[in-house]
Amino acid sequence: MKNVTLSAVVRDHARRQLLCPIRTWRQLGQYATTLALGLPAIAVVAHLFDPSAPIACIVAPVLAGGLLPAFALLPGRFEVNTRFHAHHLVGTLDASLARLGYIKIVEDPASLRYRPRRRRWLQGAAADIAVTLRANTADIAGPLGTLRALQRQLSC
Repeated sequence: MKNVTLSAVVRDHARRQLLCPIRTWRQLGQYATTLALGLPAIAVVAHLFDPSAPIACIVAPVLAGGLLPAFALLPGRFEVNTRFHAHHLVGTLDASLARLGYIKIVEDPASLRYRPRRRRWLQGAAADIAVTLRANTADIAGPLGTLRALQRQLSC
């Protein structure tokens, strides 16, 4: 896009949230159930695939992979600066977020809010994207993983 500059995606959370990125009891229950059922199944399949591998070489990567999705929902933000008024970006944001699986739920003159089309486990309001429109700047806040994907789409 011409006449548009994108800032880097930065984390927007307290350091203590890195210790426990899960925010609600419901998320904790769903995440614990998924870990309790999914990780042993993956470890058993990996062990059946290669019985000679040490069990520590199977369990450690499985546990690390099981913890990563919780950290993808940590909040972040980035800014889009334009030479024209930021309201002209709304159509582009709608199209880009629709490709990422989001729909618009709130549209005010100064703010927009998007929600995932399908609710997935471990997602509540933490998966929503909030856009604040100012004169020549759009401040976009949401989960880090989604913001990075949105930034890649907007930079094309």
